[in-house]
Order: sequence, then C-alpha cells, then structure tokens
Amino acid sequence: MCPRFFRRRAPRPLPRGFTLVETIVAIVLIEIGLLALVASTGIVVRETLIVRARTTALELARNRVETIAATPCMATVGGISAPSGFREDWSARLVPVSSREIGDSVTYTVQRVSRTVTLKTRTPCTP
Repeated sequence: MCPRFFRRRAPRPLPRGFTLVETIVAIVLIEIGLLALVASTGIVVRETLIVRARTTALELARNRVETIAATPCMATVGGISAPSGFREDWSARLVPVSSREIGDSVTYTVQRVSRTVTLKTRTPCTP
C-alpha cells in the first residue's frame, strides 16, 4: 500500500460560471457605460435646444431683412418682442451712392443665457 502523500487524487472539475467578484465588476462597468450614455443624451438635448432657437432667430432676421429690402428705399427703425422670447430690432438707413444699409438683430434666451444674432446687408436703391 502507498503512503498517504503519494496517493493520486482525482482532478477536481473546474468550477462553472462566474465568481462573485467577476459579476460585480461586470455590473459596475455596465453601470458606468449607462451613466455615460444618459449624460451624453442630456448634452445632445441641450445642444438641440440651442440650435433650434438659433435657427429660429436666423429665420426671423432673414425674413425681416428680405421684407425691408422689398420695400421702397427709405430709412426706418423698429423693434418687436415675440411672446416666444425673441426680441427683434431692425433699422434701414440711407447711405451715399444711392443704397441703404439694412440691419436686424434678434435676441433670445436659452437656458438662462441670452444670445444675439445680427444680420447686416446693403441693397441698392432703385428709382
């Protein structure tokens, strides 16, 4: 008979599945990824609001400049506040060499930050 320390043991089967530490690490990594996704979604929503407001302001200014350019050549000044939070100020002044300078600025507020879009152009005065 062999001594006890020389006896061969039957190999243990490898454990199946994941350990508790591996599972916790995987959950933490997934959670960090999901939090990053939520944070980036918030940034995208905020930037979309800013771009939408800027586009609206540019449209308002462009429409006003086109309207003034289509009228007879004279000096004018005006302003209007829209209930949606946009403030528009415009002017048309006569400049030498039979032309006029048209300017329009639209001020708007997005997320407690006030921004201004300004358009200026010169158009010829035709008789």
